[in-house]
Amino acid sequence: MKYAFFFITLFWAWGADAQSIAKIFGKVSNKYSDAGIPQARIEILQTRFQTVTDSNGYFELTNLNIASGDLQISASGYQNELISHATFVADKSLEYNVSLIPISDRMGAVNIASKSYDNSPQNPVSAYSFSREEISMNPGAQGDIFRAIGMLPGVTSSGGVYSAISVRGQGVRDNVYMVDDIPVTEIGHLEGNSFFNDPNGGRFSLFAPRVIEKAQFQGGGFGPEFGRRSASYLGLTIKEGNKGNAIVDGQMDLLGVTLNYDGPTRWKKTTLFLSARYQNFYALVNLIGLKDIGLPRYGDLVLKTSTQLNAKNKLGF
Repeated sequence: MKYAFFFITLFWAWGADAQSIAKIFGKVSNKYSDAGIPQARIEILQTRFQTVTDSNGYFELTNLNIASGDLQISASGYQNELISHATFVADKSLEYNVSLIPISDRMGAVNIASKSYDNSPQNPVSAYSFSREEISMNPGAQGDIFRAIGMLPGVTSSGGVYSAISVRGQGVRDNVYMVDDIPVTEIGHLEGNSFFNDPNGGRFSLFAPRVIEKAQFQGGGFGPEFGRRSASYLGLTIKEGNKGNAIVDGQMDLLGVTLNYDGPTRWKKTTLFLSARYQNFYALVNLIGLKDIGLPRYGDLVLKTSTQLNAKNKLGF
């Protein structure tokens, strides 16, 4: 606990001025061509804050004296996008880049292509999308994406102590997990000595709260390129660092500490998002007198960099 005072002081100093104004900026683009959409409308619902994009799709919304709100982006010929409970940090400039899906006014030729899933109304009714704020504010989820998805029809878990999903009675390994379009098989800490297709899964997600920017879930109906799975597809997008200001936050509790960095780097066109977490159950099991169950502990580190190479290309690591 010798570092407790340092961390508490750091977090207090960082959030002391909570009443100052904030600013957001970004680009609204076509989902498929990445071309900027001019005259797209950006508004914070139930407030006076709104603006439109310029001829290249860029926007800026300043003097925000609110902590959060529902951010809606709309444009003629496109489906609306709603970012529920978007956060606005005092004295900081945050970037919101949004891609809108065009509305087809007639049925044209069929074009088959392999690509990531979109939150499109043409998807089966079992397709759902979660934003970062929706995951964070989901009741009982504690920022854990797998617990948040547990509220969906046909999705169950083996109790609140597990961070895994079982869809339509299948095991946790019958799901397809993709993180930034990269296949992932192990998604939880402390899985224990279980058989291969254990429906319980691990106790804690590999992803600390607020690491996932967007989650897209689909119960069945996905293509053969994802292997012979029969339960669900879950696509996760790790948050990118914002280009405006560096933001450091974290959490300290009885189990351990979590630290996050979100912002630019010393290289002008490169941003960084970093989340480091360490959890140790010694203090908890000692407090409740259950040392004989063992002393589990775990840690994880998630790092993502994004470098803007030119107007249409970005390099991610």
